[in-house]
Amino acid sequence: MSYSFNINFMDLQEKEPLEKCKEVIALMLKYSEEMIWKNRTYIPSIESAVVSYSPQFRTADQNWLYNLFTINSVYWPERNLLGIIGNLPTQAMKIVTPIHFQSSSNRDYNYEIWNGIEYFETTVKNIREMDSKSVYDGLNPSKHEWYSKEELEENLEHYKKILIYDTIFRELQLFRWLDNEPGNFQVFSMEAITCQEDLRKLQKQINDIRSLYLEDKLF
Repeated sequence: MSYSFNINFMDLQEKEPLEKCKEVIALMLKYSEEMIWKNRTYIPSIESAVVSYSPQFRTADQNWLYNLFTINSVYWPERNLLGIIGNLPTQAMKIVTPIHFQSSSNRDYNYEIWNGIEYFETTVKNIREMDSKSVYDGLNPSKHEWYSKEELEENLEHYKKILIYDTIFRELQLFRWLDNEPGNFQVFSMEAITCQEDLRKLQKQINDIRSLYLEDKLF
């Protein structure tokens, strides 16, 4: 199964997951213009190059706004870890640790990629201290030998990095999350748009961007 997705991680420490999500949502609304601007080509009425702003496209743009300003979250209670999926403004990205999970290229991410999250840092530390036999056993948990001892001996650091990725992916049960199956996590969503005042503000920002687009100043 091929996959590619981003999760923005946060250590919860003393805070509850909903409190952390509210912090992120506040930043999304504060920097809403940036978010809309970065995603402007996906606004339905702009993507379709609509000149006449019909009620149909006004509704489509409004639905798009609700989708953009909704965060989907994954919470791992045992690890006190929160993952946020969705578009975030630059200021919000400063308080998260973004990780890209993918199956299309090498998984030997640099150790520093995992900095900022206690669980990740502990995993990195433990695996970096392993000898080649432990790395071999970790990469070949079943009877099938995915990696040979000779391969590991040639470039042990490379395979330690792969084991870090595989361990985190497995322990967070991300395959179960991808398949919408229950796991050692909880999932929930939160909408940033909760009142008409917020909606009107965002609709005005879309209208302003549409005007620039129609004047051929953006694209």
